[in-house]
Amino acid sequence: MKMLSVILIFLFFLPLDLLAQNVGIGISTPQARLHIKGNADTSQLVIDANITQSNLRPLIRLRNAAGIDLLHIHSDDTSNTFIGKSAGAMNTPVSTASGKGNSFIGAGAGYSNTTGYDNTATGYRALYYNITAYRNTAYGKQALYSNTYGNFNSANGMFALALNTIGIYRPGQCC
Repeated sequence: MKMLSVILIFLFFLPLDLLAQNVGIGISTPQARLHIKGNADTSQLVIDANITQSNLRPLIRLRNAAGIDLLHIHSDDTSNTFIGKSAGAMNTPVSTASGKGNSFIGAGAGYSNTTGYDNTATGYRALYYNITAYRNTAYGKQALYSNTYGNFNSANGMFALALNTIGIYRPGQCC
């Protein structure tokens, strides 16, 4: 009876011990919890999103040990790239150009953008309040931060044009 108890305990804890190990795909000695080693010229990792996948629930979330989101990686159209926590979170691409051609890199970059298109924002909360504005370029922390409807603007540097809301570049009306 004692031997049966030892065997049952062993069989119970063996799977738990196995689950605590690193997992390797294509490699016998994985160096991480999940380690994928390719052996052919093919995609090594493919993630298919659910049909209802939204920007508020990014496809990839990196978190710290406390479960706090640090980085999101997602896209809602082949022409958009969103990298950063909540970057492009409200973007809504439609069948026309609206909501397309956007690149938002940095936490909160392009956060409020819904149908604005051809925008580029790099930096913490750059183009944060942009809603429908298009063809803007913002580089730097909170560059074009308050811009909501202003089109064809370029801002370079921390807080550059941060208070602009509806200013629009008009050729021939400068200086």
